[in-house]
Amino acid sequence: MRVSEDHLQQFRRQGYTVIEHFLSATVLSALRAEIETLFPSWYQYTYLPRYLPAAPWGGCALDVPFLGEQLNLIAVHPEIIDLVERALGTRNILLAQSHVWGKYTGLESFEQDLHVDFMISSILYPSSEDQL
Repeated sequence: MRVSEDHLQQFRRQGYTVIEHFLSATVLSALRAEIETLFPSWYQYTYLPRYLPAAPWGGCALDVPFLGEQLNLIAVHPEIIDLVERALGTRNILLAQSHVWGKYTGLESFEQDLHVDFMISSILYPSSEDQL
């Protein structure tokens, strides 16, 4: 178990936590290889945009199941599921969407505060109760 109770307490207090080496080097390598085959390089995106799949809001986005095998399954990786269940305090979870979005500097502005888009896919809002 890579996620400690200290990680979960920090997440609940501050809204984030850093878990070093959460996914193995093997998993990360496989994910990166798929990303490099599915998404254009910065040069390709910058100079050949009309030939590439582009998201209407900028960048290049692909949704499950149109990713590679590793990327299609990363959202349900056992370590990630364990983290989500423990962070939310329930095993009753549902994945509503999963996509990979490549954002390329220089053409669009993606400047915004860190946020969660829970309002577009859920009728429920996160609880404001302190879970500590």
